[in-house]
Amino acid sequence: MDDLDKAQKVEGAVIECLLSMVLKLSEVTFRPLFFKVKITLKKRQRERKEEGGGREREREERERRERGEGEERERGGEREEEREEGSVIESLLSMVLKLSEVTFRPLFFKRERKEGGRRERERRERRERDREEKGERERRGRRERERSERDGRGEREEERERKERKKENTEGEKERNQWREN
Repeated sequence: MDDLDKAQKVEGAVIECLLSMVLKLSEVTFRPLFFKVKITLKKRQRERKEEGGGREREREERERRERGEGEERERGGEREEEREEGSVIESLLSMVLKLSEVTFRPLFFKRERKEGGRRERERRERRERDREEKGERERRGRRERERSERDGRGEREEERERKERKKENTEGEKERNQWREN
């Protein structure tokens, strides 16, 4: 149980550290983004006012509402606003994703980078060993082929030599036997 408690304390410390890092990074990175988004929204609103004349557009909309003709057009205006909001949200999401990749990925994968260098070295060494082993196998194969070619020729010669030795042995034995008898 003591080891389990220690592990839980370590996990808690790691989680607290990560949370504090996330908070610090979010303050540094996300604040400027939100200010930029706020500025772009203000610019878009100004552009709308400049295009429509601001108050004149509002008056026209009031008149349409009173007439009952502008219901469909209002829906169209709402859709435009929804599209703009959606585009802002999409741009925010893409910025957050890019920032998270840039800021958090190195924190979590720093160990893998170190190991990646080691892994790359190990891969290179394995490739070199494989090449050497392959070359050695090819050399052995050549040697064996050469031996088998030699052996194919040499077997016949060896058989002849054996037969000659047997003859010599039999002749030598005959001479020894004769010498013993004498």
